[in-house]
Amino acid sequence: MRRDRAVACLGLCLLAAPVSAEAVVSLGVEGATLDLPPAALAEIEISESGGITDVFLRLMPRAAEDLARLSADAAGRTMTLSVCGATLMEAVVRDRIGSGTVYLAGTTMIRAEAMRALWHGRARCDTLGPEVFENGQ
Repeated sequence: MRRDRAVACLGLCLLAAPVSAEAVVSLGVEGATLDLPPAALAEIEISESGGITDVFLRLMPRAAEDLARLSADAAGRTMTLSVCGATLMEAVVRDRIGSGTVYLAGTTMIRAEAMRALWHGRARCDTLGPEVFENGQ
């Protein structure tokens, strides 16, 4: 392949991928943290009914393996889920999380759409106002 075509292909691939490499989602259990950049998320599924919004974060295979390792010895301990440094959920780990899916229950559509914008690279943690994640919006 000619060099100019290779550069163009690389450019198109980069445009199709999430832009930021910074961690936007963090999962933590007693000092151990799994930081997930947008590229670690395969899909964000949003489900809304009657003003209650649930979010399913489906992880890429390597991130799913990392989550399984993090949760393997965490039964009975509290795991926190943070987005852009703001804790959105705390839940007790019941068993190893091997599905590669993280479920965020009972959030808001504003938060869910902000997470999707972070994933797609349309927003960054430093461009979203603190009211989105920190102040219960």
